[in-house]
Amino acid sequence: MIPRSPVTTILSACMITFVSASFGQTTYYVNGTCGDDTWSGTQLVCSPPDGPKRTIQAAIDASASADTVIVADGVYAGPGNVNLNFLGRDIVLKSANGPEQCVIDCERGFSTQGFIFRNGETRAAVVDGLTIKNSFASDCGGAIACRGASPTATSVSPPRRP
Repeated sequence: MIPRSPVTTILSACMITFVSASFGQTTYYVNGTCGDDTWSGTQLVCSPPDGPKRTIQAAIDASASADTVIVADGVYAGPGNVNLNFLGRDIVLKSANGPEQCVIDCERGFSTQGFIFRNGETRAAVVDGLTIKNSFASDCGGAIACRGASPTATSVSPPRRP
């Protein structure tokens, strides 16, 4: 047996911690044009069984904390694309090419918002690079409603008023 120095033991412990912290993180893809919510969402190419999800909420539902959801360019509206809820998960949801290319259209529906955070999400829950338009809520928020959570929003364009 080769004797270990204290430095070798500490470095080994650090490497194990680093590897276990990064293991298991998954990137999910959303493409409203060619995706399918029955697919796994783990591949960018539109083909079964691992092609992108069709709706944003389906990708969020498939994710776990520390995962990333990348949303393809397009306009996302209707069920599964509004009133989005991270369900307490600290994930990163971002557009592929920025807020000018990726839009959530709430279609001026009653109590329709882009995102609803209410399950203790932390600053590690991130929304990045989206435009949210035509949102409406009479009680709280418009584009993003937040109660009992503290998410991060970066490069998010506010809703546009007519």
